Amino acid sequence: LSLVGSEMCIRDRKRDFRMTDALGSRDKKRLWVLYREAIDQGKEPEEIHGLLFWQIKNMIIAAESKDASEAGLNPFVFRKAKESLKYYSKEDLCAVSSRMITVYHEARQGKIDFVLGLEKLLLTL
Repeated sequence: LSLVGSEMCIRDRKRDFRMTDALGSRDKKRLWVLYREAIDQGKEPEEIHGLLFWQIKNMIIAAESKDASEAGLNPFVFRKAKESLKYYSKEDLCAVSSRMITVYHEARQGKIDFVLGLEKLLLTL
């Protein structure tokens, strides 16, 4: 039973990294498919939001840093974030970051459904 749980956890983590890769490459169709898969399998929208916000934050930090050390990021994470910058301008990243914060707070205040609010945001990338 614990082996099955471990395998599911590994699959979830792989999907999480595919999701951040899809966000980084601005592949909204793949991102949406992975998002829906995660939601349909019971992953909380707060967890997905945190993961995607982490990716956006890393991209902003990478845009403003010359190397991983200066950015304070793992070299692999820095390289992936830097590669994603060809798909986003700094203005795009700031706008997405701001919209993600808005979705989070509006969901917490009960103004929007978190699952749908985040889904709408992802489909507008």
